[in-house]
Amino acid sequence: MKQAKLTEIVGQFLQNTEAQQVVVKQCGSAQQLTMQDFRHALAQLNTRLTAQVADIDQHLVAIAIDPSANWILLDTHCIVSKTISVPIPTEFSDEQIAHLLEPVGYCFVDDFQVAKRIMAAAPQVGVIFSDGTLIKATEKAPNAELLSQLQQQDVIKIIHTSGTTSAPKGVLIRDAGLGGLIDTLAQVYQHLGPWHYYSMVPFSLLIEQVLAIYLPFSSGGSCTLLPSGIRPFSTQSGMAGEYLESVRYADCNVLYLPPKLLEETLSILQRGEMSVADIFGSNQVHVVTGGAKVSAQLLIDLQAYGLEVDEGYGLSENSSVVAINTGVGKKLGSVGKLLPGLEARIEEGELLIKSPSLCAGYLNRDISACEFNDEGFLHTGDLAHFDEQGYLYIEGRIKNVIILSSGRNVSPEWVEATYKELDDVADVVVFGEAQESISGVVFTNQEMDEAQIQTALAQVASRLPSYCQIQQVRVQHLSESLRRRYFTVTGRPMRDKIAQDFFADVAA
Repeated sequence: MKQAKLTEIVGQFLQNTEAQQVVVKQCGSAQQLTMQDFRHALAQLNTRLTAQVADIDQHLVAIAIDPSANWILLDTHCIVSKTISVPIPTEFSDEQIAHLLEPVGYCFVDDFQVAKRIMAAAPQVGVIFSDGTLIKATEKAPNAELLSQLQQQDVIKIIHTSGTTSAPKGVLIRDAGLGGLIDTLAQVYQHLGPWHYYSMVPFSLLIEQVLAIYLPFSSGGSCTLLPSGIRPFSTQSGMAGEYLESVRYADCNVLYLPPKLLEETLSILQRGEMSVADIFGSNQVHVVTGGAKVSAQLLIDLQAYGLEVDEGYGLSENSSVVAINTGVGKKLGSVGKLLPGLEARIEEGELLIKSPSLCAGYLNRDISACEFNDEGFLHTGDLAHFDEQGYLYIEGRIKNVIILSSGRNVSPEWVEATYKELDDVADVVVFGEAQESISGVVFTNQEMDEAQIQTALAQVASRLPSYCQIQQVRVQHLSESLRRRYFTVTGRPMRDKIAQDFFADVAA
């Protein structure tokens, strides 16, 4: 069976003859794009780009915009024109963004503030407004060799969502790999009919592009965006309730809720403030989750209130999804069975996978990068096992990478090294697996109180993205006895022991 390509799926979508079908809309607003509007806006964008940015097809192109109809139009333009795109997580630090823009010739933005940020972080990169208006021409010469290599590998976009270090890995997503993944998910969920999705998290996440854009495109559905003034959800927002309050007005039948929003949903239900019908409205909404650890007890408790949640497992290296726990045979606590077409094996406790959806490798690597073996299997870095029915259980990480409840990956060594540059700080050890934010123990060379440390930490916090900054801190003077207790002879922190002593109620 021929594997569909993303370019083919989007091309078929644009041939939709239902001119008045709504494809993009905004919750709480009359703003919407019909199929006719979408095609017209796309044609206008193409015309303006052709006139103002003649060399754009010779470069990689970045999109530094929060979720919007403009983001979807720009992404569609890139796919149709086979321009390799680089979605930019706007919550990344300036240093990280500068790294992401190194191979990029042009960057799309939606406002002057972001334009100024891009020009400061990467002065040579050209900047274009989302309507195709050129703000600044690129100062970079086309990298024909790199572009040719990527095109030969069938690369359609480069995803940087790990955020583990100041130089995040760039996953090379293949046109056929992503298209095949979308086709497979469409088959798994074909019983839902047209996929009407409410998007609440950043489009820089590949899984959100799949759920919010490509599955609606392929099924004759629609994407509903957050109300005006509400930015994409992150655990730093402190507004979980506000996101949930908007769901009933979204007119959707599919919704992704990050683990943090699932926890807030349960709290609301337990307090008796709202019922499941109050939260999700009159439509029967299919809820999916994943991206970080999800407590089986949380899913059981939600099920008791009548809310079924499909938990998935995946990674960008497989174009997002690997397994999904759905249907009448789901087993809570597992992440379900592998998607059709995937092979897997367990070697020394580690999950290895092989599928037609695997990436073409990396443009650059960081600590969270995975290895391929000689047979084409990907080392996921996850400890896992299968039960006798083939259900997959994820037990933890082999590599020392923190995954926050928002799905963001954080390299503790990077965060610790940044804070350790402070005077009087002997060592820093951070935690946060499946938590809302980073917690840390600051070991000092002399006695200091928490207020003094907080002032000192603020001096370097701006060098880190917000999700990597320590939000809960414990302060401890590092005596020789404590050094022996908490650090190896080579200086490595004994993380489990430190977590138990300082964050038993917080650290995973």
